[in-house]
Formats: sequence, structure tokens, C-alpha cells
Amino acid sequence: MMKDGLSLHPKKGPNLWIILGWSALVTAGILLVWLGFTATGSEETVTPAEPSPTTEMVPLQPTMGANPTPVIITDNPTPTTPPTAMPTPVPLPTEVPPTATPATPYVVVGADGVNVRTGPSTNYTLIGHLDPGAQASVSGRYNDWWQVVYNGGAGWVYGELVTPYNTDGVAQVQPPPAPTAAPVPPTATPAPTATAQPTVDTRGLQAISFNVENAPGPFNTAFDVWFNFNVRNGGTATVDIAALGLAVNGQIQRSWTAYTMPPGGVLDWRDHINQFELPSGAYNAYLRVCFTDGACVDLSGPIAFSIR
Repeated sequence: MMKDGLSLHPKKGPNLWIILGWSALVTAGILLVWLGFTATGSEETVTPAEPSPTTEMVPLQPTMGANPTPVIITDNPTPTTPPTAMPTPVPLPTEVPPTATPATPYVVVGADGVNVRTGPSTNYTLIGHLDPGAQASVSGRYNDWWQVVYNGGAGWVYGELVTPYNTDGVAQVQPPPAPTAAPVPPTATPAPTATAQPTVDTRGLQAISFNVENAPGPFNTAFDVWFNFNVRNGGTATVDIAALGLAVNGQIQRSWTAYTMPPGGVLDWRDHINQFELPSGAYNAYLRVCFTDGACVDLSGPIAFSIR
């Protein structure tokens, strides 16, 4: 039946997809055939390799007296870099340690000053005096005495009246020959009175007692002579004492120095002779005091004794 002049049944004809498939197959076959002819007819191009550098041995002309050495020449010689010269180290100077200078030995004089003699004993000649606080270079020693430089020469001072410094290495020296002291002839004196008072001004000091043990001796030169004293300030004023002790032959054995005694003060003391080197002979001992103004008086004595 016809409607609006159009047929409801489609016309029969070849399928479009089948036609396209066959066309693709034909095209692929043609391409394969063409590629086969192209591969067979083409020549393989081979690029020649770069020639390797060759080493040529060039003989050298022989030298008289020497073996010929072949020289190797290469197409591409490699430049040789000369070695860099290393600087030669310069040795540093060796430091020499400074030599230590030994300290100079010397003595400082005490508050009472000190006498300078020609030898280490009160028997030697007195040649001078050093004031308190003075210094003197030390050149030797002998027992309790120091040999010092005095007025460009040698002198001797007693060790207990000075303070030594840097004297550990000072050597013992042989003193000059001791002068021969004339013995003091014994004098007939009455027995000493312990409470005897001097007739001079003692500034209030009184000798309550004074004695030399085992006097009159004789004493052996190898032993010390011991003495005792008791001194009292019976005045009303303070007394400044520079030295107090036993005096023999004008020399005082200082038992007390630089001492201030108040009114009513008492000094009770026992001591021995260690400053004097007394030769054999007879002597008189006094209890002597020296004041800070330089005045000296005997508070008691004399007491006779002898040494053999």
C-alpha cells in the first residue's frame, strides 16, 4: 500500500561496511609489495670508521759510545706538564733559653746597726759600722759571721744583728789569722754585791740580781758561759732600751734589743755568751744597758771569771 507516494520497504543493495573493508585489505597488500621491492633494491650504506692513531717507530742514528734509544712518535702526542718545583722549607731558628742570673746574696742590718770587723770575732779590729737598714753584699761566711763587701774590701758582721737574703749558696771561707789578745790580769775585787747600784743615771732601771754561773771558773773554751739577771723599772716613766745584756771587754752580749719597759716592768732572763770568742784569760763581766739615744750605763758588776 502506498502512503503519501513513499514506499515503506527499503531497496536492496550492497552493504557500505563490506565495501570499506575490502578496500582496506587491497590497500594494505599493495603497500607490502612496494616495501618488499624497496628493501631488496637499496644498497646498505656503511660509514667507514675513523682510522686509529698509529705508533711509528723511528730509528735514531747511532751515537758513538752510547746505546741507541728508540724514539716513540705518536700521531696525537700528549703534552707533558713539567712538575711544579716545591719550595724548600727554611728551618726556623732555634730559640736559646735565657740563662738565669743567680740572685746576689746580701744582708740587711737590723735596728741596732752592726760593727764591721777585719775577721769573724770581736777580737778582730773594728773598721767601721753599718747603720740600721743598710745593705751589704755577701762574699762568704764563717760560723755565725758574714763576710761582706765594705769600702771596696772585705769586712765581717755578726749574723744575729743582720738578716741574710739569697745566701743559700754562700760558701764557707777561711778567716784571716786572729789577733792575739792580751789577757786581762786578774784584779783583786771585793765580792760583787748583787744589789749594788751604779752612781750614774740609770733612768729608773735597777738590777735586782746579776750573776755569772760558776764564776770565777775557770771555764773551758769549749763550753758556754751562762749568766742571769733581773732588771726592774723603778721609775715613773717608760724607758726605751736599745740593748741590754752582759758586757765583757767593752762588747755587749745583747740579750734584749729594741725593748720598751713601762714603769714597774721587770725583765728576768738567763742567757749565755755566744757572740764572743774569748781566748784564755781573766775577765770582768758587767750588766750593761744602752738607751736609744746612744747612752750606755752599767747596772751591776763587775763579776770576775777566767777561761783556760
